[in-house]
Amino acid sequence: MLAEAIIPEGVHSKALPDLVTKLYLERGTLLRRLHAIDLRPRPIAERLHQLEELCQSLVDYFALGHFEVFTALRTHRHGTRLRRLLSELDDPLADTARIAVEFNDRYGGERTRRFDQLPRDIEQLRAALVARLELEDRLLATLRA
Repeated sequence: MLAEAIIPEGVHSKALPDLVTKLYLERGTLLRRLHAIDLRPRPIAERLHQLEELCQSLVDYFALGHFEVFTALRTHRHGTRLRRLLSELDDPLADTARIAVEFNDRYGGERTRRFDQLPRDIEQLRAALVARLELEDRLLATLRA
């Protein structure tokens, strides 16, 4: 299911609560697509479609986080603590984004023809996403506090 199909009306705003809601929805879509990846040998055409969907979710999720949610957190009116924490987490968040971009570059298009490293790359992506979710959850807990 696409995130757009389940985003409640009004969540297209740039208000921080709406952006956080959208981030959680995008996160769910990404995690479902990642979980659905079949690592058994399959024809290239079947695997490409599944990987393209995963990569599109990666791009959507990371772009929303970096360019909308984190920007809104940096400018939040009561956000001194948020800005400090976000600054502290910038490098670890960037590391997770780097891994996602590398995965997207490797598997996000019809040019992908090799899958011998896919299980390793999926595990690396999963580990990066676990780390990112923990970092984001720290930020969002600080926002709620």
